[in-house]
Amino acid sequence: DGSTGGRCLTYPPSAVVHTPGHGVPSYIAKEIESSESVRNLLNLSGAASFGFGIYSGSAEADFSQSSSLSKYSHSLYVSLEVDKSTDQLDPGNAGFGLTDLGQSAMNGSGGFLEACGSEFVSELHNGAKLTIIWSFETMSTDADSAVSVFLKAAVAGFGSANFNDQMSKLSTRKDVSYSATIFAPGYDGILPDWRDYNRLVDFAVNFPTSIGNGVVMSRDTQRYSTAIACRNPPWFN
Repeated sequence: DGSTGGRCLTYPPSAVVHTPGHGVPSYIAKEIESSESVRNLLNLSGAASFGFGIYSGSAEADFSQSSSLSKYSHSLYVSLEVDKSTDQLDPGNAGFGLTDLGQSAMNGSGGFLEACGSEFVSELHNGAKLTIIWSFETMSTDADSAVSVFLKAAVAGFGSANFNDQMSKLSTRKDVSYSATIFAPGYDGILPDWRDYNRLVDFAVNFPTSIGNGVVMSRDTQRYSTAIACRNPPWFN
């Protein structure tokens, strides 16, 4: 489920160690050259297929299925992920025990693995992620070449004023049309309208300062034997 421990482990509040995140975003900025690149960058090959985490039934999966690039089109992929906090169970805490479900499974004949699995959720990583995919369409090879030059410069300058400058130059060209798709799991504010070009660029640059508590972005697990050392039947190992 969406909490530490899961369905079969119980523990006191003192067993949860809350650590604030470093708040420094990790980011990727890249020019997209094919529809396959979209899928790879969104990291959907495994996560979406198994319905795991923030990509379960997500708009990102829908986008990757419908996206296509024409002869005179370019896309810019920008993704920022912010670590807000970590909630970690201390396996050395003396208060660990089994829930009613876990105890019932323990008393059964080999049913613990089926009911509880071999591991419990030991750590939650909370944060938020912003992904913006700008798509630029042109009608000539000259304009197409110019867009590619601007996007490469924007990628190189992401995180600096040069990114805003290059994106601004793109927005003033009359021979280039654009659209944008925005994904922001963990962000609870109002997303900018994709048609508001300059605001969207500013939103991407300033995203780390506009996040609340975020949502669970990933989970770590441990084997039950690390938390219940005194109750260690063979299927815990």
